[in-house]
Amino acid sequence: MSRVDPPGTARRGTAAVPAGETIQTADRPTSASPARSALPTRRWPANDQGWCVGPGGDQRVAEPRGVRPFRLAFVLVALVAVIGHRLGRDLARWCGVSRAAHWTQMARRIRKVTTVADYPRSMTADIRVRLADAHDLNWLAEHDGHLDALALAAKLARSEVLVAEVDGAPAGLLRFDWLWSSVPFIAQVRVLQPFRRLGVGRALVDALTEQAGASGATLLLSSATGDEPEPQAWHRALGFEECGRLSGINEGDVAEVMFQRRLCDAS
Repeated sequence: MSRVDPPGTARRGTAAVPAGETIQTADRPTSASPARSALPTRRWPANDQGWCVGPGGDQRVAEPRGVRPFRLAFVLVALVAVIGHRLGRDLARWCGVSRAAHWTQMARRIRKVTTVADYPRSMTADIRVRLADAHDLNWLAEHDGHLDALALAAKLARSEVLVAEVDGAPAGLLRFDWLWSSVPFIAQVRVLQPFRRLGVGRALVDALTEQAGASGATLLLSSATGDEPEPQAWHRALGFEECGRLSGINEGDVAEVMFQRRLCDAS
């Protein structure tokens, strides 16, 4: 025969329990029970409602999904950072370079590339050649290496100095004279170190060739000391031919090799 409990009561085993009284069971203690801390720490798989169901029907709150992958990713990132730091330190030590010197060298390389435009040799630079003016006097006095500011100002007044620019930055200069008032002679060619092997020197010589040809000249002269093979090879690469040697004008009795370039054959 079924038994009906009064309203507001629950059942403990076979006995009815009034409403409001806490039910304590051995296999399923409540959150207020001291036995909760004695529960095993084993994690059970979660069901569709987000509860972990263990043996005997005991339910525990499941850990939110996605926490474990996040922790794994964090550990991997930290591990990669530590390994990279130690690897860089070991590489610097193996190369005989301290950590401070290593980063100093890297900073210098970055500063060199970004401030003085040390272009790769294979890159085609934007080279522009123009007549120097009074605004270039200080720069010319700093990089000419032979004439002072007063002598350079006189050369500027006679339009006898060319300046080459690479992407708007001064990169080189060419200073020339007029022999017998009709034959141009290259007295000085200087290209700053970061802009060498970009064709700046060739551009300066070609600009002078064009200017001299427009003035009616048919020959361009230049020279190099006899104990410097590189400048001599540079002249020959630009189409100059050796046309004689001068002695007694350099120290140590070193001859001055003279070169000529016919303007009609200039390329």
